[in-house]
Amino acid sequence: MWLDASGARCWSASLGAGSFALTPGMVKRGCNSRVPDGAKNLQIMINGITLSYLTYTPSDDNASSYIPARDFVLQVGSSRSTRLAQQCMERCIRTHAQCPKPQQVELPTRVIDCSDVKKPKLILGGGRRGRYAALSYVWGGPQFCTTTENIHSLVHEGIDNHTLPQTILDAIRTTNSMGIPYLWVDALCILQDSDTDKYTEIGRMRMVYRNAHVTIIAASSAKAVDGFLQDRSAPPHTRLPFHCPDGRLGTFSLLPDAYIESEEAEPVDTRGWCLQERLLSPRALIYTSSTLQFECQMETVNVGGAVCPPSRIQRATNTWLGCGSVIYPAISFAKGDSARRPRTHTTHRLGHGQRPMVKSWPLTNGRPKVRYPCIVRSLRGRVMRGDTPQCASTLWRRRCCDADH
Repeated sequence: MWLDASGARCWSASLGAGSFALTPGMVKRGCNSRVPDGAKNLQIMINGITLSYLTYTPSDDNASSYIPARDFVLQVGSSRSTRLAQQCMERCIRTHAQCPKPQQVELPTRVIDCSDVKKPKLILGGGRRGRYAALSYVWGGPQFCTTTENIHSLVHEGIDNHTLPQTILDAIRTTNSMGIPYLWVDALCILQDSDTDKYTEIGRMRMVYRNAHVTIIAASSAKAVDGFLQDRSAPPHTRLPFHCPDGRLGTFSLLPDAYIESEEAEPVDTRGWCLQERLLSPRALIYTSSTLQFECQMETVNVGGAVCPPSRIQRATNTWLGCGSVIYPAISFAKGDSARRPRTHTTHRLGHGQRPMVKSWPLTNGRPKVRYPCIVRSLRGRVMRGDTPQCASTLWRRRCCDADH
């Protein structure tokens, strides 16, 4: 099949004793899909039955001026993917009024210095200010390299890369390539043999993810040893010629529309902790099984301009308040901050808008049930406007919470 920029052609043909009519057409993607501006589908109608295909082409193809969507980025660990991710972040910072501007925040109690990827070091961040990334991932079993009584050697001698699981190694590499000095990882930044430290630091995790410059989400990794920077496989597609209006011949790819809408859940999608970390993060790089995504308060997009399915996360900015940003200034890590509440506030009860956000997330992880209020309880602190006199906090409905205690 040959197709021009309009796609307005029709064929009729005979097939044995019968006949069929084929009508192709290029249509703009629906507003429910997260796609590049102007992206189109190719719809083919055969005797009243409509088949719909995503259309995309490389940026250097002759057809790229007429087909906005691009090929999927498959080399997610490449310098190109890093550059594309940085472009997404820069565009967000420059143009998204509802997304927080980066700032030098107070570092968590401990962070990993990623300036030397071959010899990362654990440093004590208390009192220091700077930028850091946070890792959201699935442990998938016991971790053999954690911070315990060995903290002094990790601080003074550095961390032996050979002992780290691949996901943490990939996160250190990603943090360094993004130009971010520090990384927070729970296994290394919380003393795993100290109940007191666990209690204190887990209580601060809301602040850790809320203050992070970006959260690195290892969505495709079922275990910490898996890593997430491996090259991805290309989706099943068909490449066809494309007649451009200027007379040049280009090419474009077709991918069944249903393919991208029916992608399976990622390993992180089964963890309530990971959902909480994602919702709290101002910005995130999501390493899915198919490509690299950038997510902020305004959008979820595939880096490089590839077609992106609708986000299954309903952002708190739109869902909970139905108005502008709920982002508040960076939270202090001072002692007792996690228990503070604004003196003057208005309350908002959870309504129907919140339930779909959590219920649509597959949180069972093989267990009979997980009561969803416990998953987002620490999100209460996020739903407030700390930069205005009116600071909203969340009031959970009794029928949602009583059974969870």
